[in-house]
Amino acid sequence: LWFYPYLIGLLNEARQMLRVAIDAAWLAGDERTAGRLMRRRDILLWEQDKRTKAIEILNQAEGIARRYQDLREIALSQERLSDYLSKIGNPEEAQPLAEEALAIGDTIRDLQVKILAAYRLSMAESACRNLDAALEWLNRGEKWARELGWKRALAWYAYRRGANLIQNGRPAEAEPWLLKAVEMMTWDEPRLVAYVKTRLARAYLALGRWEEARRTAREALDLIDRIGLHVLREDVEKVLRELPGDGK
Repeated sequence: LWFYPYLIGLLNEARQMLRVAIDAAWLAGDERTAGRLMRRRDILLWEQDKRTKAIEILNQAEGIARRYQDLREIALSQERLSDYLSKIGNPEEAQPLAEEALAIGDTIRDLQVKILAAYRLSMAESACRNLDAALEWLNRGEKWARELGWKRALAWYAYRRGANLIQNGRPAEAEPWLLKAVEMMTWDEPRLVAYVKTRLARAYLALGRWEEARRTAREALDLIDRIGLHVLREDVEKVLRELPGDGK
């Protein structure tokens, strides 16, 4: 029940629903279910910019998964931690976690796990300025996503391709991929739109398209405030500070 509110940007509501469900699982003595729900809750904490708490809860969830030898949950915890480490500037630590998740996905023959792991490997390689390797991971992951028919993942993969290109100094090539990501959405997903606008603002700034950068950054901030996606605020405000003139 939590996922639909999360998808449409009701992050506070989704977090509250998960907290109630986690408490109920603990009261029922169902540690395994509590761990799975904790892994989901950490995503919301991270996106609301409660990063330390998110990592703490994720580590607890992974510990529970390891006690039960739940390979899928271990892999999903690993790929998520890989995501966080890449974002905070530790891609060398992120890469082996994503590799472990991918290996588990192979072992249990779970395409969804492999798609998520390939996405994280692309992030880590891009952060290390290995763009060719990053794009190759996206090619592999997209192939698996098509096999699975996972259209939402394909939209996020288009976003990631654009984000990787910006990170590696190719903003002009990034723009069409970011716009394509929004076109590919199969749901009204304001989170994805906020991520896209944040990256587009950075691309427009790099290209000297300052009015577009300013407008897009303001749109991103409005959306971030509306849905509570505070983890992106710093990136957007940095674009506004770097704009010539008064920024905002």
